Amino acid sequence: MTPFVVFLIAGEVILYFVLLVANRDHPRRPPTLGWFYLFLCVGLFALSGASFLTYVDTARKLKALDVAGIRYVVVRDLLSGLKDMEIGQRGYLLTGREPYAAPYPPALVMHPARVAAVRAAYRDSGDEVRADDLLRLAALKADELARVVALRERGREAEALALIETDLGRNTMDLFRISEGELARKNLAAYDAAKAEMRQVAANRTLGAMAVMAGTVVQMVLLAFGRRRLAPTPDA
Repeated sequence: MTPFVVFLIAGEVILYFVLLVANRDHPRRPPTLGWFYLFLCVGLFALSGASFLTYVDTARKLKALDVAGIRYVVVRDLLSGLKDMEIGQRGYLLTGREPYAAPYPPALVMHPARVAAVRAAYRDSGDEVRADDLLRLAALKADELARVVALRERGREAEALALIETDLGRNTMDLFRISEGELARKNLAAYDAAKAEMRQVAANRTLGAMAVMAGTVVQMVLLAFGRRRLAPTPDA
């Protein structure tokens, strides 16, 4: 809206000089019209400033919206990767056949990037400690999965099953899900709050546009009145 309002201000100044200054000595010039244009210019200038501040505030809210969305996505992506690794590990452990381990290798390759994404998203967030706890649990789970797969590859199925039966991996994954769920809920709440603020911004900008339209209608009426007052009489 700001460029549009600036354009309106320029138009008002031109109209003021053309209609009023050029006819300042005209005996029929309505003095109230000059004051109207002056006040309208001031009002539009104030509206332009408010619109600029709205743009700045909108940019801030959009950034908050993006940050909340990114943080939600990266923790869910990390959980999804661990699930894929776990599915591949179990399939390979039970069958010993490579096709059943298919989800494991790509998830293992992507795991460091997912960890780095979480670390980057939560840098200077105020939740660094919670994010670090989440990453420690993810590292424990990834290590447990890798050890089971390595034992199965060496043909040591009994040791691999014994490691699973310790419930270390299951307990780690349960703790990971709890920590991930807390972060996800917090990010969703921040996302919803930012969306609500954006809706309020949209409502305020709609009211501003209505104010500009109302001012334009009043201006048109007064302009028509002013032109009629400035028109020469039949006796002139």
